[in-house]
Amino acid sequence: MKVCIIGGGPGGLFLAILLKTRGIAKEILVLEQNPADATYGFGVALADSAIEKLQEAEPTTMAALLAQMHPITHQVFENETGRYTVNFGANSGAITRLDILKVMEKRCRELGIGIQHNRRIEALGTFDDFDLIVGADGANSIVRQANEAEFGTHRDTRGNHFVWWGCEQPKHETGLRFRRYKGSFVMIHYYAYTPHMWTVVGELDHQSWLNLGMDAMGDADRKSLFEDAFSDVLDGHPLVENNSNWNQFVAITNERWFVENRVLIGDALFRAHFSIGSGTRLAMEDALGLADALENHPDDVHTALATYEALGKPRKEKLIDATFASYTWYEDVHNKLDIPIMMFIRDFMNRTGRMPDERLRVYAPQFLEDYQRSIA
Repeated sequence: MKVCIIGGGPGGLFLAILLKTRGIAKEILVLEQNPADATYGFGVALADSAIEKLQEAEPTTMAALLAQMHPITHQVFENETGRYTVNFGANSGAITRLDILKVMEKRCRELGIGIQHNRRIEALGTFDDFDLIVGADGANSIVRQANEAEFGTHRDTRGNHFVWWGCEQPKHETGLRFRRYKGSFVMIHYYAYTPHMWTVVGELDHQSWLNLGMDAMGDADRKSLFEDAFSDVLDGHPLVENNSNWNQFVAITNERWFVENRVLIGDALFRAHFSIGSGTRLAMEDALGLADALENHPDDVHTALATYEALGKPRKEKLIDATFASYTWYEDVHNKLDIPIMMFIRDFMNRTGRMPDERLRVYAPQFLEDYQRSIA
């Protein structure tokens, strides 16, 4: 099988590795529009459940990633009524996005997989001689855009505004802080991904965006506003920009996952909201599902792609529901700032309806005990 993977992010690279190590494809070409060692973005998080599944599928790559991961052991919650630190029973971690790419590209080179950087694709007809074309090229996927009617693409632009920053910060901390600020509402979600760096997501609802005059500000003034609002959390350390563009989240779904020999994975297929987990993890899980289907049907690409879709859709539909529930919770959170902190955290934990007490007892046992005591 001859496979062209458009998009050299974690999902595309992980798929290439799986196709090669399992002997599914004889020729694999990975095309990436960004230059090698591009440092866009900061750190990404990986949950323990995802780590275990991916490690079983490709232990060599995952061992190299785990060696560079920074543990996430807790999360500080804050609203107007107080703050509380939730300690996790499960093990999660974060890693620099560039380190993920370096590890995977090194593994690809060891396996003889060709990766071409600085390749911006204008037309897919160039790859007509490939048996399979994989769109691993993110939310603005060229592969999807070439056949959006056939894929049945749907978009839903949400109201909240958000941005990704970094912060050079020696304090090991993960947190969610929700605050009133100058008569409006702002929040940050942050986590350490190295001993001295945080990823920081700034967010606010559309009315607060307008009330604070952020629609008329430049990015430097918007950053200064958040540095002022959370100066105590940041300890005076400035927020760091790196391709840090303010956006409103656009949810992307597709009714069909493949068109002829073109198939989608990751954000090209389904753009999950950042509040429910790492897009990196989801893209790698899609890659695993596609590799499994191709391995089981090596001589019939159409059947393999149909299997990938049929087996993956039920899980993805649950994620779509969870994404909707999560981002609508965030869009309404400014109305919950006066809820007692323990009730606020419990509401957050179960915002998707997937955190009953039995699961929470494993995930955060001390919090559940303290919460039950607080409402007794």
